[in-house]
Amino acid sequence: MVGTAVAEGIETRQEAIQAVVSRIERGSTEVDLHDLQTLLVNVTGGSRRDPGIEMAADDLFAAAAAVVIDRNSNSQPMARKLRLLRDAGFRLQHRLAGAAERTGQRQ
Repeated sequence: MVGTAVAEGIETRQEAIQAVVSRIERGSTEVDLHDLQTLLVNVTGGSRRDPGIEMAADDLFAAAAAVVIDRNSNSQPMARKLRLLRDAGFRLQHRLAGAAERTGQRQ
């Protein structure tokens, strides 16, 4: 039962991260970047240490920061930065899904 609760918590965090990443893709502010940072700290510090999740979270934050900073300064090329953001988000979602699956199996 504890494993199921942890897996559900991970899934909830995944949804929250995806929502913030979507906001950043559409037009971001520093507040969105701060929200993402808070969620990523929560994900990486909330469970047993997983270097894969930590690396994916770092990559996602770096990609999001590049999008936010460059969009605010009208820097180009934005399409590449958005692709990197989506790819980093996908990698983190994949890592988190694996963690939720492993946790859910340990009942």
